Amino acid sequence: MGADFLPEAEQERLAIVDPERLAAIIAAGTLCPTSLTFAAEHMGKAKDAALVVRTLTPLLSHESAYVREGALIGLWQHSDALPPDVVERVRRMADSDESPGVRAVAGDFCDDMAPRVDALTAPASAGPVVPMVATEVK
Repeated sequence: MGADFLPEAEQERLAIVDPERLAAIIAAGTLCPTSLTFAAEHMGKAKDAALVVRTLTPLLSHESAYVREGALIGLWQHSDALPPDVVERVRRMADSDESPGVRAVAGDFCDDMAPRVDALTAPASAGPVVPMVATEVK
């Protein structure tokens, strides 16, 4: 990871007016961890959920716990657009990330997503339940 720094105000501005550029800066891997953390959080303000998810999902594996937290915060703003594999990854982070802070943020994220996760993992219904009526066979 490089040592470049991008002022937070510029990160926020880019997230709104040029999110593709902010995504490219994040993906380049040249920001210092502190700057990358805030960039990930601000990336969540972009309207293009697919771009946010593509940009921030790789950061869930970053060596810095602060960067992982920033990625979670950015993704949280687009939780309805997360594919099931990313939802499962957040759940695993809540259970087993080495950082207590990341576990806490991921746990809160999961609590917030609980209705969606429950809907994704609920067994498919075969339709409405129709009561059986016993009939006598002669």
